[in-house]
Amino acid sequence: MALSKKDLQELGDVIEKAIRKAVGVGRRAGKNRYKETERRLFRYPELKKNIEEYRADIEDIRREDLGKSKDIVKFSIHGGNIPQEDIEEKRQKLIENLESRIAGDLYEIRQMERALERVKGDEHFPIIEAYYFEKCDTEEVAERYHYSDRTIQRCRKNLVNIISDALYGADEVR
Repeated sequence: MALSKKDLQELGDVIEKAIRKAVGVGRRAGKNRYKETERRLFRYPELKKNIEEYRADIEDIRREDLGKSKDIVKFSIHGGNIPQEDIEEKRQKLIENLESRIAGDLYEIRQMERALERVKGDEHFPIIEAYYFEKCDTEEVAERYHYSDRTIQRCRKNLVNIISDALYGADEVR
């Protein structure tokens, strides 16, 4: 079955439209990846703090007497005397929940540290540390490192793109 000139033209138009749409989606995805990378960079120091706090919480839970809290009113079929194994099960669930959070945060930290390794040797890496980890604004970073605001923004963008490539791999390549 041969296609007419009109059919071929319509097919070509459909393909061209699909290509334009795919390119647009790829560009938007690239911008989203950049924003997601920035969000992850801002969260990185907080994740490290979370782990310390979660570990301290686990130690507190291990020491606490969960069965005798006056702040918690619990009605049970045991007449108020909660069996010890229920308390230990509760303690274990709390600890497992915190350990799960630690594992998730550690995974994200390892991902970010691996990506940061790609740019740590760059002379402009301190811009990343100041902007994302110390929460300095562009003007503060520019003043600290004696660059123009424009240079700070350009260097930061270049480094974030490299970090983004490391985090998202082939998904980031346009």
